[in-house]
Order: sequence, then structure tokens, then C-alpha cells
Amino acid sequence: MPDVTGRQSLTCPDCGTPVRPDRERLCPKCGYLLASLRTTPEPADFGPQRTPGEKGEATSVIPARRPDPTGTVIDGAPLPGPGEVDCPRCRERNPMERVRCQRCGLELRVPQAVAPPPLPMAPPAPPARSGSLARKLLPVAGAVVGAAALIGVAVFLAGRGPDLDGDPPPGGGGAAPPGLVQVDPRSVRASASSTNPDRGFAVTNTLDGDAATTWQSDGGRLRSNVGVRLTYQFANPVQLTRITLVNGDGRSPDDYANNQRVKRLRLTSGSWSARWNLDDRVEPQTLDVEAGSVSSLTLEVESTYPGARFKDLAVTEVAFYVRS
Repeated sequence: MPDVTGRQSLTCPDCGTPVRPDRERLCPKCGYLLASLRTTPEPADFGPQRTPGEKGEATSVIPARRPDPTGTVIDGAPLPGPGEVDCPRCRERNPMERVRCQRCGLELRVPQAVAPPPLPMAPPAPPARSGSLARKLLPVAGAVVGAAALIGVAVFLAGRGPDLDGDPPPGGGGAAPPGLVQVDPRSVRASASSTNPDRGFAVTNTLDGDAATTWQSDGGRLRSNVGVRLTYQFANPVQLTRITLVNGDGRSPDDYANNQRVKRLRLTSGSWSARWNLDDRVEPQTLDVEAGSVSSLTLEVESTYPGARFKDLAVTEVAFYVRS
């Protein structure tokens, strides 16, 4: 069918779109090759001719336009206008709606790269559990508990009272081996060469199994506590094997530090004697002896640890053990 200019109007055999095969190489809609519809063959494009003797170049036939950052065109070719697109291969200016270049047939609508799926987000960190806080506070709590244990151990052990069933409480030197029994403290009489006149510090407090009571010397009237003696008389001779002693005033940490404590003792019973070096700590301390049969035992002070405030010497508990 002729158009208004008298020329034959042609349509794409593939999609039916009106086409101009003399000006277009491919259908602008479906890309169908229109060479078979042309009335005259298309001249071959061999590029610009070279002068005789000029070497061929491996560069593109049509140089690419290179806009600088200001938007001007370096090689003098104008930039494409609105609604137009340049073919990246032959630089032919094509309408924006074309699928392929109307000159060389290059696909103009390059598929957009598909963005990779986002990486999965890491799950949020779980809230700190109370156990984590407990682990952080453990060193602090341990220091407090450790300080309190010095008093608590002695209070617990000595507060049990006399063990009349035969099992001695554990001392600083370790638990008593099997076969040891405690001498009934009710059968023991105690005396001291110096005692604080306050009735709350009698020497019998060292036999009551109560860490809240203590014996103290009358240090304010003595030049020194060296030479002070504690004597224990047994109702019947005993085969003495072990002695356990709680040093100092065990009622509280302040009381312990304020009063003097025993540093070294000399133990005597008849012809038998021994020396005992005591640590400056409130836990029960134990001395294993082989004194044989004894009716009495004297503990004589040879040196002391100084008190922060008072000259009085303190002992909280003394216990005796024999083999069953």
C-alpha cells in the first residue's frame, strides 16, 4: 500500500510494525532483518579510505566521542539529545524506543544486572545472662567471703561445742585421723597466771566450744605477755595425742586485730616439753604430740603478735585429743 508520498509502505513480516527497509536494517520493534525488503542493495561500509602507503589501524572506524567532566565534546561531535541513544559500536544515533541499532543491528537495551540477594543478617547477640554478671562479680565476692571465712570457720567449728561422741572438729592442721576422741572439757580444770578482771574473759572460756567467748590476759598491768601461762588439769591421766587451738579474739575481725595473739608457746608436762609456733590467723591450728600419759599441761607464752589497740593477749579455744 502506497503512503502519502507515493512510496510503498512496508510492514515487518514478523511483527507487522511499519518499517523503512531502505533506511533501516532491522525492525525497530522485534529486530527482524529487513535486507530482503529493500529495493536497492545496501552499500558495504568499509570505513574511511587510506592514502597510498598508509598503514591500517586496529582502531574503530568511527572514533568514540569523549566528553570531559564539564560536558563538552572533545572530538567535536554533539552529545545525544533527549529521547536518543548512541550505539556503542557504530555511534549511530537511534531513537530511544529502538531495540537494536538501526545501522549495525547491535542490541541497544542491555539487560540490567541483577543485584545479588542481600546477605542474611547476623542474629542479634543474646542478652547477657545473670550468670555473666555473677562471673564478673565473683572475684570481688571471693575477696569478701575469704575475709569473712577467717572468722566464720572458727565460729562454726568452735561453736559446735564439746564433741562428747569422740569425733574432734577439724583444725588448722587437718581433720583428726580415725581413732582420736576429744577429752571431755567438763573434766578439765583451767587456770591462768594473768586474767583480765572483766568476768567475760575468764580462762574457762577456752574450754566452752564457743567462738563468741575468749580468754584475755590483764595486759595493761603486765610489762609483757611473755611468760604468761595457761594450765590445764585433767581429772584422770590421759594419753595426750593432739592439741587444737583457736588463736586470738575470734569474736570479730576488729577484736582479733586489736588484741595480741600467741606467736610461740612452750608446752610442758612433767619431764616432757615441746615448742609450738602459731600462725597469725583465726582458723583452728593443730599440733600432734606424743606426750604419753599426762595429768596436766602448761602452755607458756614465749612471743606474741602485737595488737592494734590493746596489750591484752587473747585465746579463744583449746581442745585436747587422745587415742580411743
